[in-house]
Amino acid sequence: MSDYVHIAKVRDWMNDRGIPRGFEQDTLRRKIRRGTFVVPYIRIGRTPYFSEDGLRNWLEENTL
Repeated sequence: MSDYVHIAKVRDWMNDRGIPRGFEQDTLRRKIRRGTFVVPYIRIGRTPYFSEDGLRNWLEENTL
C-alpha cells in the first residue's frame, strides 16, 4: 500500500511536493464525480486510495 495515497492524505502529499494548496477530500470527490480528476485508484470499503504515479501524471498534465 505504500504506492497509494489515502484520499485524506492527498493534500499532504501535494504539500510535500511544494504545492501549498492541495485538494480537500470533498473537492476531490466532487472532481471525481464531474470527471475532472481522473487518477487511478483502488477502493477499500468506501475509501479511495490514489496511485502515486497517477497523481504525479495528473499534476504534470494539469500544470501550466
